[in-house]
Amino acid sequence: MKTIILGGNFDIQMSDPVLIDLAPLVGFRLNKKLSIGLGGTYRVDLTFDSKSLNTQYDTKVYGFNSFLSYDIVNRFFVYGQYDYLSKKEQDQDVAEEVQTWEPGFMAGIGRSFRLHTKITGTVMLLYNVVESNIKSPFGNRFQVRFGFQTNELTFKKVNRPY
Repeated sequence: MKTIILGGNFDIQMSDPVLIDLAPLVGFRLNKKLSIGLGGTYRVDLTFDSKSLNTQYDTKVYGFNSFLSYDIVNRFFVYGQYDYLSKKEQDQDVAEEVQTWEPGFMAGIGRSFRLHTKITGTVMLLYNVVESNIKSPFGNRFQVRFGFQTNELTFKKVNRPY
């Protein structure tokens, strides 16, 4: 029986500006070890002004992804994720922002842990394998992500009379 996975990841990259990613996901556990799915990414950039104690935020990065997770042993897993993120950038030639799309591939390892009988937490250490330029929307090449997933949503086969 295929299991539906609902959840999300949370990532804070301590830089200037501070990057906060929120990433909902939906997937399928194909067997006891292999999961695949789709997700989205929404990033908030926070800039702190220490002189005036003001905080500004901007949301210039968003996109979607597909992922694959394979359980190895003792709740450790390998993880791969293909991303396609959009970023608004100031165009040097014209005085306006342009929207660009960048592909990326994150790969790494993670560990899951039980938060509740129906919720699993995850921690992942990921590396961006194909970052293409210095103005990449992916932030740091190395990322630590925290997340959660549901455990017991399943497809139930319904017998139809027709």
